[in-house]
Amino acid sequence: MYAELPDFVGEYRITGLLGEGAVARVYAGTEPGTLRSVAIKVLREGHSPEHRTVERFIAEVRAVKQIQHRNIIDIYGFGALPDGRPFFVMEYLPGLTLQQRLDREGPLTFLEAAPIFAQACAALSAAHEHGIIHRDLKPDNIYLADERSGPPLVKLLDFGIAKLVTQQSSAALTQVGSTVGTPLYMSPEQIRALPLDPRSDIYTLGVSLFQTLTGEFPFYAESHAQTATMHLTQAPPLPSQVSDLLPIPEQAEVIVMRCLEKNPDARYSSMDELRQALEATARDLMSARKLSGGREARVSLPSVPPLPPGAPIPLSAEAALAGPHVAVFSPPVPSTAGDRPPRAAAETAFARLDLPHYPPLTTPVPGSLRTLPSGTPRVTPAATNVPAPSQSAPVPAEGQRQTRAARPAPTRRPVNGNTGKVVRYVAWYVLMVALGVLLWLVLSRFFHWPLR
Repeated sequence: MYAELPDFVGEYRITGLLGEGAVARVYAGTEPGTLRSVAIKVLREGHSPEHRTVERFIAEVRAVKQIQHRNIIDIYGFGALPDGRPFFVMEYLPGLTLQQRLDREGPLTFLEAAPIFAQACAALSAAHEHGIIHRDLKPDNIYLADERSGPPLVKLLDFGIAKLVTQQSSAALTQVGSTVGTPLYMSPEQIRALPLDPRSDIYTLGVSLFQTLTGEFPFYAESHAQTATMHLTQAPPLPSQVSDLLPIPEQAEVIVMRCLEKNPDARYSSMDELRQALEATARDLMSARKLSGGREARVSLPSVPPLPPGAPIPLSAEAALAGPHVAVFSPPVPSTAGDRPPRAAAETAFARLDLPHYPPLTTPVPGSLRTLPSGTPRVTPAATNVPAPSQSAPVPAEGQRQTRAARPAPTRRPVNGNTGKVVRYVAWYVLMVALGVLLWLVLSRFFHWPLR
């Protein structure tokens, strides 16, 4: 089917080309018996069996089979073609890489990126527990498998240059003083070819998170050497300073900047700690977004100074905006209300609002609101549909209790309580007799009972 491959590789049938890189090609295939879809990774031509790339190719198979984690691509089998090139068969899941999603949709919000990187942290934590460092983390190696519901299932790819830090034999895969990896994502200690530990993967994952949130790299130059120098000498910019396409929460910036620390001791100590920080920040932002009605925005709330004891609360908009706090419900008060009592000033202020008006209270009110201080002007209501009080009804003076007008008591006919009971009993008796007669007539018709 393809120039370099027969129709079958081992027992698997080749059905198409999924992708290719500088080292290997990945083909789609099916298992004849079960028709299960698989992906087959085959080393490119030109690599002899003794080549270092072949050793790394085989090391990827060993690393993946050793970890056995849900978020790492599973490998079903391993073999060699007739020309000696190795291949391995791995699970195939429909989806796309994180880099392909960024190329298609642009940067992601933190709430979209947090579940992806939390799953990547879980996979890397399992790899670190087995003494394996990935060393080539980037969006191209983070695969997003489609799920029927919920966030995508993350699968880490390409453990070809993974290093076994617990075994000295793996040092043969990397020459002394040599550097392997992608310069745009490499940690400072990886650039210097120093001994690596899991915190190197934390730096590399932080670069990927920076790119996912902004669409840009923290360090980028025309040559790999200049990019590597920037990783070694320059401080990374804040994600919010690089791109303003999406709001980036300050908590997310704290996580990114801690991952990109030059000193490994200043980064997160483990992938589990980074995962917990991602999940906790995502929960806090989700709760804040629910409280704000679904809006996700970058908000900085100023501190509100406490008022001194006994100080009046400013009701005017000018007075409210003069301080560092914001008054939302304080209506404006006319400037002539300074010499009025507090209650009168408040009534005058609320009378200016666009609210429905009601006539003054004419019924007694308990407590201190029963009467107003002498000389306090009342709020004159605007024209409403409420009818004005009758002119004939005298209006009581202020402070005088209003009495209700006496109304004649309704006349009722005296009813004996036993009369109703007798009537009900007689009605029930008549009804039962009628039903008995009706039942007798029906039965006598069918059974020919004589009437006596």
